[in-house]
Amino acid sequence: MAVNSAFIYWNANFHFPEFLSGFESWAHEYEDRAEELTKFMTQFSSTGEFVLAFGVIAILPAIGEEFVFRGMLQQQLFKASRNIHVAIWTSAILFSAFHLQFFGFVPRMLLGALFGYLYYWSGNLWMPMFAHFVNNGFSVIMLYLNQKGVVEIDVESTDVVAPWPAILIFTLISGALLYYFKNFFDQQKTLADGR
Repeated sequence: MAVNSAFIYWNANFHFPEFLSGFESWAHEYEDRAEELTKFMTQFSSTGEFVLAFGVIAILPAIGEEFVFRGMLQQQLFKASRNIHVAIWTSAILFSAFHLQFFGFVPRMLLGALFGYLYYWSGNLWMPMFAHFVNNGFSVIMLYLNQKGVVEIDVESTDVVAPWPAILIFTLISGALLYYFKNFFDQQKTLADGR
């Protein structure tokens, strides 16, 4: 999440060339409406509202979106293209476009690609579902704790949440973990094929 905050900041402050100023205005208006809806869904006046929002924002999308974008769409794109990277990145682009929020497009696309690779490497749809759940669930919990005054971190902010040296360190850690994850499942597949 710290790594993605740099992309969130960049994407939120992106400006189009002058000839696309009409699209930029439309995109900002749509983004403002989406932000109002998000604020409405995440203003918790009771624990029950938090639990309901947690289900709607963390659990349902983790299952539904991963089933559609990774379980179905990525699989069909792979069958059509015979290239897993094309399938993963096309699915990630469509996943991000589905949310209709351009000023969050790049970080959401990167998350979609991460979920796609997790699915491909593990061969198990529960992996990207769990990662999606952790991402969304963490955000909802942090919003709730922020509103209760327990934490000062504002996950809705588009500012970079960590200094650049920390982002570089987290990038290296994330890369190493993904390398380990891929190798672990490659070894599992090799062992399974050898039986």
